[in-house]
Amino acid sequence: IDLMNNRACDMSGSQVLNNLPANWNIASIMPAIKVFLRQSNQERKETQISKALHKGNNFNLKSEYLAITSEPIHIQPNHYCIHCKKGFAGSRVSRYPNGVMLHEHCVVNKKICPLTGQIFELSV
Repeated sequence: IDLMNNRACDMSGSQVLNNLPANWNIASIMPAIKVFLRQSNQERKETQISKALHKGNNFNLKSEYLAITSEPIHIQPNHYCIHCKKGFAGSRVSRYPNGVMLHEHCVVNKKICPLTGQIFELSV
């Protein structure tokens, strides 16, 4: 009992309470139970904070993704595909986040810019 009350912070509360004999007096281990409850509440609060931070990060990533994908592409007559060196007249265009434009069929890897070699990783 003394070990449990003095070293409760080093023990797993659920395991200790599950292994207690049924005839033990709860009042004798009340200090340990208080520590177990305090630890449980702290873990729950930390989990809630972590979850809220992840939600906020996810929201920021979605906003960034929307900002990148919703910008219009303005194609001038003198613009051309950096891969095949042909103009964009009447064809579908793909654009990397850094502004590099290619024909849709010229895109080899959507995550790596063919001009700069920049890697784009956006998990939404």
